[in-house]
Amino acid sequence: RLYGLGGADRLYAAAGNDRLSGGAGADKLSGGPGADVIRCGRGRDVVYADNADRVAKDCEVVHRRSQPPSGGLARPGAYGGGAISFLVQPDGRTIVNLRIDYIGNCPPLGSSHISVASSGPWPIQPNR
Repeated sequence: RLYGLGGADRLYAAAGNDRLSGGAGADKLSGGPGADVIRCGRGRDVVYADNADRVAKDCEVVHRRSQPPSGGLARPGAYGGGAISFLVQPDGRTIVNLRIDYIGNCPPLGSSHISVASSGPWPIQPNR
């Protein structure tokens, strides 16, 4: 069970059937794998839930996401944030159309190395 206090809280569920309660304030609540129960409270709250989660009616903004495919690492769809965007294929393991917007100078007569860490979750955006 995770409980928020007064103010802007961020609550992230782990694997299992969790209960999240944001309390007062503009909170961000994210369900994890399992059938979670999410309650928001006063304030403009944003919820990220999957189809197995139960979300209370006092949650102002609710984003529903599908479960990753069996054996997949991520849910299929378009991801993006900041300077990076990519598509995850239906297998949940293959990334295509990787785009990194880099502003700066590359080293003269050399190459620049760009590393991408798995620091998600990235929000799924509709395909354009």
